[in-house]
Amino acid sequence: MAQVALPARADATVAEVARAWRRLTRTPHGPLPRTLIACSAGVDSTALALSLAAIAGPGGSDALALAYVRHDMRSVALIERDRSAVVDVASALDIPCFEGLAQAGSGPRTEAAYRRLRYAALASIAREQGFAYVATAHHADDQLESLVLALSRGAGPRGLRGIAPRRPIDRIRPPVMLIRPMLQTSHQDAIRICTEGGVSWQEDETNHDVSRRRAALRQGPIAELCRLV
Repeated sequence: MAQVALPARADATVAEVARAWRRLTRTPHGPLPRTLIACSAGVDSTALALSLAAIAGPGGSDALALAYVRHDMRSVALIERDRSAVVDVASALDIPCFEGLAQAGSGPRTEAAYRRLRYAALASIAREQGFAYVATAHHADDQLESLVLALSRGAGPRGLRGIAPRRPIDRIRPPVMLIRPMLQTSHQDAIRICTEGGVSWQEDETNHDVSRRRAALRQGPIAELCRLV
């Protein structure tokens, strides 16, 4: 991949991500917090990588790295396609790239099980490489979907808190903190950042699989709701 065109720090989306990154890592000033970016090669995590690299500027490799987690729920061909794309992004940004494994084996192969395995893999990489924070690209659209799903289950006030912007990713002390600097950012903003940067991304076919509840809501009721506002 050729050198990318990083978004300007003055870009409204990047500025919001910068504020969130500082706030969630509780480092309002001084050196940038060492952060491992979970990257799937999708548009959202790629946009997060571009934004944090733009914020970090020259020498960002001291503060940032990408991590790709291989899932045994996917075909080898898709894994290699996405892994290669993540490596290309890391190379273009001149930051390190690490790889983890999320393998269910004979255990449950549910989305929740793989999420736990993925976070465990990310926490392991972060500890081994000395990163205090793991950043994921959950965004405002994901937050809306999570709230609608919670409502559909009849959740009360506690269940309607939505996606936590910050939480420990494991139970080891001191904890590696999971942060989500893009919760105020839209999916369309992520597309814009990648498009303007000349960076391609990979599509996850499960995002269009309406047999999955979240995808069905995204393609149906939530799409209709967004057209009304």
